[in-house]
Amino acid sequence: MPTARELIAACELPQHLGVRVEAGMREDTDCEGRAVFDLRNEGGKEVRYSLTALWDDRLPLLFGIGFNPATARARRVDRTVNRVIRAARARGSTGAFFG
Repeated sequence: MPTARELIAACELPQHLGVRVEAGMREDTDCEGRAVFDLRNEGGKEVRYSLTALWDDRLPLLFGIGFNPATARARRVDRTVNRVIRAARARGSTGAFFG
C-alpha cells in the first residue's frame, strides 16, 4: 500500500513538463504544503494545477477537486483550504490533495 506522500508524488506533474513546485510548512498549521504551478502565466495569471496539505503520512489520503478560484499556496492557506483540512481531519484522513 503506497503512503500518502507517494500518492501525492504520483499525482503531481513532473517538473520537466514546465511546472514549478512550491513546498513548505503551512502558516498557522502543522501541515506540509505543496503547490504545483504552470511556468507560463496565462493572461498574466498564475495557473495552479494542484495543492496538497499533509499532516500524518500513516492515515488515508483525501482527494478532492475544486473549481472555485483560490488564493492558497504551499505555505499560505485560504478559507476553502481551511474548511477542507478541518473536514479531512474530522474524518481521520492524513491530508488533502486538490487537483
